[in-house]
Amino acid sequence: MDVGHDIDEFSRTFLPLAAQAGIPTQMINRHLPELRQHVAGTDTVVLVAQCLRPEKPAAGPHLFLLTRTHLVVTGESRLRRSPRLHLRARVDDLEAVTWQADPAGASVDVAVTCADGRQRFWIRTVYPRQLWRFDAALEKVFRASADAARRRSLFAPRGTPRVART
Repeated sequence: MDVGHDIDEFSRTFLPLAAQAGIPTQMINRHLPELRQHVAGTDTVVLVAQCLRPEKPAAGPHLFLLTRTHLVVTGESRLRRSPRLHLRARVDDLEAVTWQADPAGASVDVAVTCADGRQRFWIRTVYPRQLWRFDAALEKVFRASADAARRRSLFAPRGTPRVART
């Protein structure tokens, strides 16, 4: 029996990226049902990482999931560890997206503006060499989104999302 044909695009891309990011299996198992409610099985996962919110460090760990079309962040309390949706937004709806890599600390600080206001996420990588992978994934998704918005603005007056890597 060939199991590979039974796995959808989400699982095919999410599971290897989660393993590479060093996310504990227990955390994946807790958050997966919540993520499945907000991401289609046909979506390709580009980046997944465990993260914290710098402005609320006591909020507990979060799971940062980026596809080509959506950003989904789930969180869990430190005490109960029950996952909950923190943020779900279409990539096209995000504005002022910035990220800054810190090679010395092997981390990336990501900030986005969405309908709920400005959100920041601090992602610590397991290996310093993962920084380039995270940077490339963010660049690919958010530059493509900004380019598409610029093309749309030729046909309909609409603000172009600012995307900047600092």
